[in-house]
Amino acid sequence: MNPQRAQLRIAATYAMISALIIVVLSAIAVHGGTDRIRNSTQRTLTDHVSQLVAKIDLNVPPTKDHDAWLVDAENETIKKLDTTTALEPPLIGLAKDIIKRGPQFREFSQDGKAYVLYAQRLPNSQLVIAAAQNLSSEASQTASWRLRLWSLALFLTLVTALLSYLIAGWALKPARNAHDQQRVFLANAAHELRTPLAVIRASASQVLERPRAVEEYTTSLQEIDAAATRASELVSDMLELARLDAGQTIPRRSPLRFDLLAEEVAAVTRRDGVTVTTALADPTVVDADYGLLRQAVENVVRNAARRSTVIEIAVRSDGPDALLVVTDNGTGFETSALPTVFERFRRGDSEQDREGSGLGLAIVAAVLDAHGGSAHAANHPSGGAAVTLRLAKSRN
Repeated sequence: MNPQRAQLRIAATYAMISALIIVVLSAIAVHGGTDRIRNSTQRTLTDHVSQLVAKIDLNVPPTKDHDAWLVDAENETIKKLDTTTALEPPLIGLAKDIIKRGPQFREFSQDGKAYVLYAQRLPNSQLVIAAAQNLSSEASQTASWRLRLWSLALFLTLVTALLSYLIAGWALKPARNAHDQQRVFLANAAHELRTPLAVIRASASQVLERPRAVEEYTTSLQEIDAAATRASELVSDMLELARLDAGQTIPRRSPLRFDLLAEEVAAVTRRDGVTVTTALADPTVVDADYGLLRQAVENVVRNAARRSTVIEIAVRSDGPDALLVVTDNGTGFETSALPTVFERFRRGDSEQDREGSGLGLAIVAAVLDAHGGSAHAANHPSGGAAVTLRLAKSRN
């Protein structure tokens, strides 16, 4: 899957989950806030009616309590405690219910406005005190509370979506880099394979055009063999790098004499006109995978052999680390190429540089990295190149 699409999908998934959680919590908060506002209104009415019940004199009832009434449930009469009020709530039925069941709240509407009514019985009587409260203030508070809360929920959802996208991008950065490297790698591989395949096709077509002398067949077959060998080496190196990148090639470490490995590689390296020697070294032990480390050292030596006639392999200690240094008497690396010599398909412009697959030193860097070590390339002050492999010495 494309990393960009994966980032969007992950971000969308986390954003939807977060939004769902935020919506649920916001709904709970809205409900709780609405209940608190309603409870505040009811407490105001309850306190008002309780005060009236406590102070009222039946012989001289108060006349300036706004939106309050004295109701006689038995005689079904209503006395307004505020002669200016225009409200006419359903008081008789409410008063009878209160006589039977106790204090109650009841909502009603008049002239398109909503009100809440609370009534309480006077002790030891059939009289009921009732008071009303306009719900417009409560509705306004509730609407304001909901608006603030849902605005906050929307803001948090947007912030969460943005953070999810950024975090997903950060988490997928290695995958994106790997994807980009894979695209570059495949493009380079296709380009590199095109040359040997073109040679094979051209040589085969040439000899098949008409009968030729034995020498011409031999020359064409040699060209085909060389191109096939190059393609085979390229594919082999590509597979090795792919396994290292995927973590499928895990070093099987064991104590290994670094100095003896250098002598072994020097003894088996054969190239016309090239001499490979080793410098005298003390026994140096590292924890490494023999096969992988030998391949890395051989790659460095073969790379040096293409550009020089004398190669020396030296092993020495550098504090807790062991160094294997391959020096040669060649022309050295091009200065501009030094920073990228361990990258894939990096070659110089010389004819010798074009011989290899361009993956040898990349494999060296990958092997050393898998061992927790490093590889470094430089030009020797006295001429030629110097490639250094650094590994931690064994502690056993």
